[in-house]
Amino acid sequence: MNEIEDVTGIAFSSNGKWAITGSAFSNPNRVILWDVSTGEEIRRLELAGTGFRPIFDVEFGPGDQTVLGADVDSLCLWDVETGKIIRRYTGLTSVIWSYDISSDGSIFWLAPTTMR
Repeated sequence: MNEIEDVTGIAFSSNGKWAITGSAFSNPNRVILWDVSTGEEIRRLELAGTGFRPIFDVEFGPGDQTVLGADVDSLCLWDVETGKIIRRYTGLTSVIWSYDISSDGSIFWLAPTTMR
C-alpha cells in the first residue's frame, strides 16, 4: 500500500494471508486485494459504471472466496479468484456505511444512513 491510498474500509481474510481495502474519496470505485506478507497488490475489484461511487466498507465472504462491497446504490459480491462481480444487489435507497455477511453467506446485515 502506498501513502496516497484512500482507505475507508479494511478486512483481513480468515487465514490472515490477504487484506482488502475499499476507498471512498480520492480513489473510489474499487476494492483492492493485498498480500499481507509482502504488502503487494494482488488484484483490483472494479465497479462498473462512471461517476463517483465510494466504497466505505469491505468484507470477505465465507471461505474467503468472495468479497462484499457497497457503493452509493448497490451491494456487490465479487469472486476473489477472477475479480469479476458475481452478483449486484440494486435498489438501495441510502449510502451503506457498514455491513457484514453471515458465515454461510445467506444473510447480509446492512447499516445504512438515512438520507432525506
